[in-house]
This record gives sequence, C-alpha cells and structure tokens, in this order.
Amino acid sequence: MTREIIIERKKDIIWKGWKFKGHEGDDMFGLFDVTFIERTPFTHNVDHYKFSYNNLDEAPKTIPIMSRVLLRTPEGQKRFFTPIFNEDEGYIHLAIKNYDRTVSGELAQLEPGAEGIMISKPTQHIKHEVPLKSFKLVYLIGAGVGIAPLLGYMTSCLKEVDSQTKIKLIYANHSLKDIVLKQELNELKEKYPDSMLDPD
Repeated sequence: MTREIIIERKKDIIWKGWKFKGHEGDDMFGLFDVTFIERTPFTHNVDHYKFSYNNLDEAPKTIPIMSRVLLRTPEGQKRFFTPIFNEDEGYIHLAIKNYDRTVSGELAQLEPGAEGIMISKPTQHIKHEVPLKSFKLVYLIGAGVGIAPLLGYMTSCLKEVDSQTKIKLIYANHSLKDIVLKQELNELKEKYPDSMLDPD
C-alpha cells in the first residue's frame, strides 16, 4: 500500500549556498534570546551545543519531529539546525559540525554564559498526514550530522503505543570515529531490537 507524505517548503526564503539571505525574514521565525551553556564533543569535528532560553515563557513545551530552528550569532550570521534531545524543556540542543568558518566558526569561540545569540522556536518543515506507526517498514538514509532529524523520527516512531513499524537505517560517515550520536543510536537498537533492523 502506497502512502503520500506531504512536504511543505517555505517559498519566500532564498538560499545561496549555506547563507541565509535577507534580514526581513527574521520576524517570521520569532527569534528569542538564548544563553550558551556548554559545548561537548560528539566526534573530532562535531560538537553538542546546549543553549537555554532566557525567558522560559518563550521556550517550546515540545519540539516536533523533523523540525528546525533558525540560529543567529552575535555577529548576525544565520543558519538552520535540527534540534536533538527533544525532551529537555527550556533548552535547545544542537549537533554542529565545525567548519572553522561562518556560523560554526563563530560558535566555536563562544564561552559558557555567552549571550547575544538568538534562536527561533522549532518549526516543523516536514509534516506527516498519517500516524507514524501506520507504516510497516521505513527506510531512512542520512550522513554525518544529517542523523539529527532521523534520530527524532526513529525515537518518536518507536515510542508510539502499539507501533509495529520496522526501521532500516542507512547512515554514512567517513569512518567509525565520525559517527554522530552513536550512543543514542546504540541505545535505540538495544531497546527496540525487533524494530531496528539491519539494511538488506
């Protein structure tokens, strides 16, 4: 049985490479002040960044799966990221690869307690018209930090009551040491051994 997944795109956002173009778009995302809490390594070139909303009333109660946030640095650089660890209310967690330039380069210089950073509330940019558990088998394909939205999908799908969905993840990296969120992936495999299947 074939099911249709509706993917909605923002038509009024212009991209050129990795650069977000145009300051007039900030208001549509509702940017809020956050404080940088800490940075811990996932791999040799990908770090886990933790931010807290300065006003808890502005913090999202839940973070939808397959969502993204717009981050603006103190110097005004912008980029979208997919939140990870979606159940830590009042905080936003991001997996960011360090390219030593632009947004990631600036963030790598931050000290704990740094302010001047702004992050939007999460917006879901891929919406499902049917329950996640209605699929019998789902193949997920990703690479590098692209595992972030896939991890959210897998976690939510497998946690659904009476879910019979089987998931096969195809995940590429340069080497074993480059695997991002390796511990979390292993924990899912251990917790749901009959649902997390090896690819054919």
